[in-house]
Amino acid sequence: MCHLEADADHSENVNFAMIDRNNPLWFKNVVIYEAHVKAFFDSNKDGIGDFAGLTEKLDYLQDLGITALWLLPFYPSPLKDDGYDISRYRGINPDYGTMRDFRRLVRKCHDRGIRLITELVINHTSDQHRWFQRAREAKPGTSARNFYVWSDTDKKFADARIIFTDTEKSNWTWDAVAKAYYWHRFYQDPRRARCALPGSDAARRGQSMAGGRRILFRER
Repeated sequence: MCHLEADADHSENVNFAMIDRNNPLWFKNVVIYEAHVKAFFDSNKDGIGDFAGLTEKLDYLQDLGITALWLLPFYPSPLKDDGYDISRYRGINPDYGTMRDFRRLVRKCHDRGIRLITELVINHTSDQHRWFQRAREAKPGTSARNFYVWSDTDKKFADARIIFTDTEKSNWTWDAVAKAYYWHRFYQDPRRARCALPGSDAARRGQSMAGGRRILFRER
């Protein structure tokens, strides 16, 4: 997970006085409230929770005594896996609002001394993400291809358990563009894929800009 600070270019009106930024162990004495933006409060009555609604309810959350707000993924996504199948890390799911709405939430949280935490999900993406689109068309063995785990056979890692046995028969799915199987531990829907992130410069750049959990690194 990642502790978010307000964007440096948009923080001139933020009151940080209530948040101690000199304490690296702040997380040992914190009351965390976890929220899914889409399910918390709907400000515009379209049936989907949004950042404006969450911001509107910050006084309520503060009255509960929380000191940190943990948000589940809110990035653009086809929502095949409740938002964990991310198609773009530097964006906001338009159903939840805009980047301006998100920055306002950060500012209002900090005004109340509430830290904001978000899940950092870089170990698997939607197949709509440009990393996967680039990987499936790249030559085997290249750094772009190796962002994901590929195989010519679906028999590798046979001892790895299948998590969703009610819907999945294998942890491998054939991709006709790549002409290879790609590895996934969740749904075989090709809108999800497992990132390998083998430590290349491109991978490090991806980690720095992205938002991960349960990450699988390819060991050398």
